[in-house]
Amino acid sequence: MDWEQVLRQAVIPVASAYVVFLAILASYRRQRTAGAAPKPSGPGPTWRDLVRYLVNTALGGYAVFLLIVAVFYLVLGGQSPRLLREALVEGAALAFGIVIPAFLAISWLYDRRR
Repeated sequence: MDWEQVLRQAVIPVASAYVVFLAILASYRRQRTAGAAPKPSGPGPTWRDLVRYLVNTALGGYAVFLLIVAVFYLVLGGQSPRLLREALVEGAALAFGIVIPAFLAISWLYDRRR
């Protein structure tokens, strides 16, 4: 590989992702310092709220994961579309078949222990 290929296929995508990440952090910091959030007055979050939050977070993270795979491997790397299919299936199995159930089980055990 010559330096132009390295720049185009590695440096620019990684630097772009880093800039987006920094923008997200800056936005989050502005929201947090804009004012303190009011304290909730009712009962705490329910298990249904936790499951909904976890599923939404996992779906968003899964979508970003697939986007990264598509951009880095298919568009920039010229890999086979089979890789995206594998990422789709195996990523879903990991996120929704192992990680979320394990997190909920550990949370349930922690809640029972308290």
